[in-house]
Amino acid sequence: MKHFALPKDGGLITSGLPDDVLHSHEEIRTEIFSEPSAASEAVSEIVIKAIKDFETAHPGKLFRLGLTTGATPVSLYNKLSR
Repeated sequence: MKHFALPKDGGLITSGLPDDVLHSHEEIRTEIFSEPSAASEAVSEIVIKAIKDFETAHPGKLFRLGLTTGATPVSLYNKLSR
C-alpha cells in the first residue's frame, strides 16, 4: 500500500501518483491555532459574517447551517450562541 504525504506548507504531493488514484484536488486554506478557543473565535467570526452577508443579499430568506455533533465543536457553538 502506498502512503501519501502532505508537506507542512500544504498541498498533496502528486509526483509519482498513478493517474487512476488522483482525479482532482483542491487547496483549502488552513490555519493552525495554538489554543482551541482562538480557533473557535476565528471560525465563529467567519460563520457570523457569512450569516450577515447572506441576510443582506437575501432578505427574508432562511440561512441554513449544517453543524457536526460531538464534543470537538462545543466551544464554537458556545461562541455562536452568544
